[in-house]
Amino acid sequence: MLSLIYAFGIRRSGLLNLKPTDVVCKRVLLIIRQGKGCKYRITPISEKIIQMLCENYKMYRPKEWLFEGHVKGEQHSEKSLQAVLKQSLEKA
Repeated sequence: MLSLIYAFGIRRSGLLNLKPTDVVCKRVLLIIRQGKGCKYRITPISEKIIQMLCENYKMYRPKEWLFEGHVKGEQHSEKSLQAVLKQSLEKA
């Protein structure tokens, strides 16, 4: 999640609103539907990020959201992501 925030400059809500279908591996694209100002954006992604997303998908098998919370099918919480961001900032 942190890699995507850094690579694409998307906000927490934009990241958490991503769905598995928003990653178009064959065309090497990421579709951001609810970005800044509720704008729709399509952006190219690197092979390395595609690999990371594929590994995440194989490990967690998300159904509704690309990054699901502890309960299957529910969105990962913004508070939890914010805590991880803060911890990473302190470590850096």
